[in-house]
Amino acid sequence: MKNIIKKNKILMHLYIAFMSIFFKVLQHFTKVDQRKILFVSFSGKQYSDSPRVIYLNMKEDKRFQRFKFRWGFVNPKGIKSVSTNEKVNINSIRYYYELASSKYWISNASIERLLPINSNKHVYINTWHGIPMKMLGDDDIGADPLVTNWYRKAQIDFLTVNGKYDEQIFSEVFPRTKHMIRGGLPRNFRLYNSSVDDKQKLKDEMHLNLNKKVILYAPTFRDNPSEMEKVLKVLNKLNQNGILDKYNFLFRGHYFFDENEHLADKVINVTKYKSIEELYIVSDILISDYSSVIFDYSILMKPIILYTPDLESYQHSRGFYKKPTDLDLPIVYTAESLEALINAFLEEKENIHKSQIAIFYKKFHDYTFTSIEQIKDIILK
Repeated sequence: MKNIIKKNKILMHLYIAFMSIFFKVLQHFTKVDQRKILFVSFSGKQYSDSPRVIYLNMKEDKRFQRFKFRWGFVNPKGIKSVSTNEKVNINSIRYYYELASSKYWISNASIERLLPINSNKHVYINTWHGIPMKMLGDDDIGADPLVTNWYRKAQIDFLTVNGKYDEQIFSEVFPRTKHMIRGGLPRNFRLYNSSVDDKQKLKDEMHLNLNKKVILYAPTFRDNPSEMEKVLKVLNKLNQNGILDKYNFLFRGHYFFDENEHLADKVINVTKYKSIEELYIVSDILISDYSSVIFDYSILMKPIILYTPDLESYQHSRGFYKKPTDLDLPIVYTAESLEALINAFLEEKENIHKSQIAIFYKKFHDYTFTSIEQIKDIILK
């Protein structure tokens, strides 16, 4: 039903009108708790990303001992790391009560169920889920009407940004945002504070072969099944040529990715692994394409390869703010070229393109990492 509403303009307007009235009535009879914070990650699909990092940081901060925390999940029972009294089903009526009664909303996407709520009773903090390379909102020609309407009208009080590049894009994509938090993505806290010991410890915890280097493959999601098949087919090629025997090969799918999708033998599927930041730390090289993971990974100054077999068709169907070919990162289009580059980088004793990654990093991270403390200060003050 939700997908039908997203695509149909008439149903979209009816949904927005009905739910707006419903929420206004609910707000009228609901007292806002000045010490309650509602968290949602990827529309309730995960307990992850910046909301999780902020939540855990607040849990350890004595100044937040008197605060109440709530999490919205699609499947609350499947999330064991959050206590039962803090979880709520995001598809329930009770969720809207938690939304109405929580003074602070923290999310990395839409927390208000694509319903742009105009309320001065709440403080909406949005951390988004990456520096954008692909088109968003009205710029995305393939986006559903309900989604583009939300981008235009979302009443965000504070939005985290990494640098001038994403600040400029978000100011246009989210035109009703009031303030920018110039301090990076909270989820990258671990990356700025990682060590060699962290990598070895994680490798052991994940039961990876300690004598093999680690490859992380994290492609973005394709709406077109045939294009997604192309992306996954490269795994079979790499398997046939022995790459999956030679290295620990991790696959991290997008949060839309079907976890039941068959992957090549010997690929370690870490799509549901609790923390993508830990996957960055444990790996020696990242393979991606049009995903914002490349911007986060550059913090670690480790090799990045762009594998883009469908570059032209993806550019036509989605579009880019920054074309992959303009990023000055190694880019390949075939399995053979990808294999050659993997071996070249991982067998190289010196990190031959560390300076290249450093230049790439500086282009997109202008602001000092201070976002977590800024968010806590906003709430405490």
